[in-house]
Parts: sequence; structure tokens; C-alpha cells
Amino acid sequence: MRKFITSIILIFLIISCTQQKTNVKKETKVDKFQNVENETLVSLSKDSLKKKKLKEAKEYLSELKEREVNNYDSEILWGRYYYAKNNYNKSKEIFKNLYTKYPRNSLVNYYMGLINNDQKFYSAAVRYFLKAYRNGYRSRSLILKLTDILMREGNYPRAISFFHDHLKNNKKDPYIRYNLAMAYYYSGKAQDGIDQLKLSSYYNKNYPLTYYGLGYIYYNLAKNNSSYNYDARRYLNKFLKLENNRNYLIKRAKKYLKNLRR
Repeated sequence: MRKFITSIILIFLIISCTQQKTNVKKETKVDKFQNVENETLVSLSKDSLKKKKLKEAKEYLSELKEREVNNYDSEILWGRYYYAKNNYNKSKEIFKNLYTKYPRNSLVNYYMGLINNDQKFYSAAVRYFLKAYRNGYRSRSLILKLTDILMREGNYPRAISFFHDHLKNNKKDPYIRYNLAMAYYYSGKAQDGIDQLKLSSYYNKNYPLTYYGLGYIYYNLAKNNSSYNYDARRYLNKFLKLENNRNYLIKRAKKYLKNLRR
């Protein structure tokens, strides 16, 4: 009988201790955010997402949700959170809803572009990226992603238009001018491409891609007219002197030079 009573007392004590620990945890959770304003939680969420601390970001966003904060900032942050988690469907659902409310918002359009690009819906991605750009979102990430899609998909007319618009205020951007030149070349306008690359060499004398582009265009022109051989060799050799990292282009340049010697 004593053993039975002792067992009951022990069980009661264990349950009591467990309950106390649970209550302490709940109190700790409440205490953690009870003096934190909503605006601060939003800022903390942004900072955590920027630093890719997703666990922290979710904690702040969950607290906002518990407080029934459901506005533009919180929706944007939830969309960014799910995008960072590679949950594109959930992220897209949130940004689609935001797009119906804010169709001209540059950040909403940018993320719609990112999601569609990752899902390989390239036409839609271009549409959203361009809309973000036209509404003032000019991040380098957007410029590079849009350049990559337009050139990879062979959308040269739209690429040429976009590159010219960008270069109005960024005339010394060598990468975009290189792509503009190549878009002209692939559109059958070799001389326009050459002119753009020579202009680029005036602004940036040591930018390797400029000379690769010139060498590549002259190399292809030399297939039908040997008088272009000299320029092709000259620019390809200059590219090889300047470039140390783009191994795939270095191999191509060496191959072209070898072909020109035959």
C-alpha cells in the first residue's frame, strides 16, 4: 500500500514539474515580444531575410500573424520568406494576391519576375521584370536577370530596346553594352555591334568582353572575307591578355585563333 501511495505521489510531482516548465516556456515566449512594437518586428523580419536567417524571420513573422497584423509589409515579407525557402507556389500565391492590389508596385513585379523565372516561365518573367524596371526598380540583380533571359531566349528586338534605355543613364556599363552589341550582331547588324563595342572600349579600355565581342564578330565576318582576319586576331589576342577567369571563352578564343591560322 505504501509503495502504491509513493508511486502516486511521484507521478503527481512529475506532472506538476512538467506543467511548471510548460508555463515557464509560455511566459518566456510572451515576455520575449511583449515590449516589441509591430514596426520593429517588421524591421527585424526584413533584416533576418536579408541575412538569410530564415528561422528568425519566421519567428518574427509568426508573432505579427498572432497579432493579426496583415498589411502590405507583412504580406511582402511572407512572400519573400517562402521564396527564400524555395516554396515558389506559396510565394507566388501571396505575390499574385498583392499584384491584384498593387499592379504597378515595383517590388511585387520584381518578385513575380523572380518566381516565374525560377519556374521557367520566361515570357511572364520578362513581362514582370520590365514592369518593375519601368516603375523604378533598378537593382543590378534585375538588370542581370533580364539581360540573361532576353539573350538566352533570343529576344533581340526587346533586348536592344531595353539595353538602350538602360544605357541612357549608365553609358559606361560595359557588360550591358557588350550584350547590346551581341544582340545587334545576332540580329544581322554586325556593324552596329562593332560600333557599340568600339564605343565601349573608349569608356572601358581594359574590359575583356569588349575585345572578345570584337574578335568574335570579326572572326565570323572573316569566314567570307579574309580581310577581317587581322582584326579578328588582334582583338582575340587582346582578350586573352586581359581575361583570366572566363575559361569557356578563353578556350573558344584560342580555337578561333587556331582556325584563323589555317
